[in-house]
Amino acid sequence: MPKATKKTLKELHPAVTNFQTKLAAEAKVILKNECSGLFADFPNVEAIRWTQRIPLENPEFVHTNKSEFTIDNVEYRVKGQRIDEDWYSPWNDSRTENPDFLDSLTEFENQLFDAEETLSLAIGQYDRVTVTRTDVLFDTL
Repeated sequence: MPKATKKTLKELHPAVTNFQTKLAAEAKVILKNECSGLFADFPNVEAIRWTQRIPLENPEFVHTNKSEFTIDNVEYRVKGQRIDEDWYSPWNDSRTENPDFLDSLTEFENQLFDAEETLSLAIGQYDRVTVTRTDVLFDTL
């Protein structure tokens, strides 16, 4: 019988980092797939993004309660705009007049809210997620 090797806490960090990298890669595939139908149905929509965060009002509480992770500010961008300008909130913008688009975006947003705990574990280290027709970008603000 092979002798068990004793692991150390130093060895845990690379394992966690490797696991987080795998989770983020899988999240990219899933998020791109989830948005593909929305992009197909609304060809003028170029990208969807949101911010996600863990409130820092009480840092001790943050470390003990994963449910504090939140999705905020779901926005979209239409074709012909650079990625850093003219993001629209469908809830505060009169340009969003297509009720079918609002319904689809609301459904997607609800999926995000339902998956907050999973997103926190998979990509919670990032502050913003942007899904374009060709890529998924994770940013730390």
